[in-house]
Order: sequence, then structure tokens, then C-alpha cells
Amino acid sequence: FDTWPGPTTWLFPASKEVPFWIRGNHHSVAVRVTAHPIAKALCEGFDGPIISTSCNKSGDPPARDVRTIQLTLSDTVDYVLEGELGGRMRPTEIRDVLTGEVIRG
Repeated sequence: FDTWPGPTTWLFPASKEVPFWIRGNHHSVAVRVTAHPIAKALCEGFDGPIISTSCNKSGDPPARDVRTIQLTLSDTVDYVLEGELGGRMRPTEIRDVLTGEVIRG
């Protein structure tokens, strides 16, 4: 896991103890250890992990600024914490932990 902390998400097999509200209709759980200072501070402040989704509706491109988030997700998001996005122009890499296969590069 030399990509952690950083912008790589690893897919781990989900055991039967992982609740549906975390894994959805998937047999795996996506895990990322962030280096982003705001997300890291939230984890430290809550003394635990944050569970989240991507910042877009399925099939839509990712939102890259607060205004877009407010326009496209205001019906489903309670609060938007403003801050730097981290400078990435593309979505993060997703890899399978068992095979190392790049699912999204």
C-alpha cells in the first residue's frame, strides 16, 4: 500500500459483517487513506473514518467546485464544506487489492 496516504482507492472483499448501507449491491468495499488536509482533519476530529461517495450523481462527471456541487446535488446533500479540492484533475485510481488490477486509472 505504498500509495497510501494518497489518491488511490483499494477494493477489499466485503465480509458478511459489512452492512448493506456501506457496500450497497457490491461484494467489495472501497477504502482510501487520504492525504487531503481537510479530510484528514475531519477523520482525526471524529476519531474515525469518514464514509462517503463520489461528488456526482451516477453517470455525471465529478463536481469540481462548490457552485457545481450546490447546483447538481443540493437535493441530496445537507452541507457542503468549502475548501481546496487537492489539485487533481481526474478521478482517483481504483485498484483491486487481491489482484492489483487497475479498475479505474
